[in-house]
Amino acid sequence: MFDLDGKLTASAAFGDGIEQVLSTPTGNSWVGYFDEGIFGNLGWNDILGPEPIGQFGINRFDENLGLVAHAPGGLNIASCYALTTDGETAWAYCYTDWDIIRLDTDGRTTPWSNTIAGAGALLTRFPHIALIGGYPPDRNRVVTGVLDGPDFKPQSTSVLTVDGHQILDGAIFQSRGHELHAYVDGSWQRSEL
Repeated sequence: MFDLDGKLTASAAFGDGIEQVLSTPTGNSWVGYFDEGIFGNLGWNDILGPEPIGQFGINRFDENLGLVAHAPGGLNIASCYALTTDGETAWAYCYTDWDIIRLDTDGRTTPWSNTIAGAGALLTRFPHIALIGGYPPDRNRVVTGVLDGPDFKPQSTSVLTVDGHQILDGAIFQSRGHELHAYVDGSWQRSEL
């Protein structure tokens, strides 16, 4: 961690195989892991190595970088494909079940079942959700819907464009709550759910 003058004030290991890191207004950090961070790699989870820090798929670290919470063990997370924050709450979209998961700082976790696979970004304006991207040829797909009971109910599918043109494969997506940030060919595009 660095202060406003660029001085290192704290450091910690968040583990290996980190897919996403997002900070909250109070300084918490939510971290989502891909399979190597969950199941082990580079000395994690071997005979002499420690258990992977990311073994539960998603962790929360406090403002001092201490591990304070993780996703509960009953969730089937082999890779955290998308992670966003809305205030202090984290929202995740994870392989293998593709559930949409809300993780509150009080320890409550709420999953919604989902049938849309491969998205790389998640937008939320509860109960509305948008899943951005997918496996080829759905790289530019946008699926919007609502959380209804225990399920995500898709309502529309469209294509993400910038100035009327489909976004190329090199785009990088990051979400914050209901906002999508797309970095495309050196420019920063922002849209909202």
